[in-house]
Amino acid sequence: MTKGDFTFGVPEEKAVAWYSPSRLLTAIGCMYQYKRRYLEGVMINPTGIMSWGSSVHKVIETNCNRRITRQPELTLSEMKQVFSEEWSSRRPGSEFASEEEFDELGEQGEGVFDHIEQYIRSLSPEKTECETKKIISDDENYGLRGFIDMVDVKGKIFDFKTTARRPSKNAQGLPTASVEHRFQLTTYAYCESDGGQHEVRCSNVYIIRKKKPEIIEVPVLITVEEMKRHEAHVKVWIEMLRHPDQAFPPNRRYKLCTPKYCPVWDDCHEKY
Repeated sequence: MTKGDFTFGVPEEKAVAWYSPSRLLTAIGCMYQYKRRYLEGVMINPTGIMSWGSSVHKVIETNCNRRITRQPELTLSEMKQVFSEEWSSRRPGSEFASEEEFDELGEQGEGVFDHIEQYIRSLSPEKTECETKKIISDDENYGLRGFIDMVDVKGKIFDFKTTARRPSKNAQGLPTASVEHRFQLTTYAYCESDGGQHEVRCSNVYIIRKKKPEIIEVPVLITVEEMKRHEAHVKVWIEMLRHPDQAFPPNRRYKLCTPKYCPVWDDCHEKY
């Protein structure tokens, strides 16, 4: 029996459309790719490099969870074993580019932990792979949502990135987070601070994939003012994306508009 907004005395939940940083960044980069991926549901298989990064993440997450639950931390050999098992499990669903060789990347992945083991042990995690979200529309129809790699015991947000290149440097010669990575952190900070109620300390941690791997931590302070600007910015984009007459043209000037990086390249160029 239903009456008003209640079903058997339990309030009905409103359907909320959630927007992640990656979803919004896809729209900002290319509306056509956004349409194909998020509105038409085209499934995108991860590349070999993406699966490699996820396998490294798995080791960090596993060791952090052991610390949280007060279990013995992984030994170096166990870190390599966790990576190897995760890497093997991801092979069937990954699409490897011509220059991506499975065994070579696997050996490279295991070797990474010789260089980042001590950094992993230095972390003081409170929670890992945690969902964060915040409704931002006045009618409560949509909101922001993301999954944070790690939050430490002091409330600092960590986002781990695996990359072949070092992060760019600012005018002072210090490594800095990219615009896209800062957008992601600002979304997390906004949700974790209940809509920008206080500033939030974050870190982008770059694990550099090369012959001699290295790790570079870039501290990022997200201020209340930045989060308020971010809220206004994403509201404009979400309202535009939700408009029934919105067009979704390709963006040929998008920096990732290449056969290597665009998952809908063939379809897009056949149509346009």
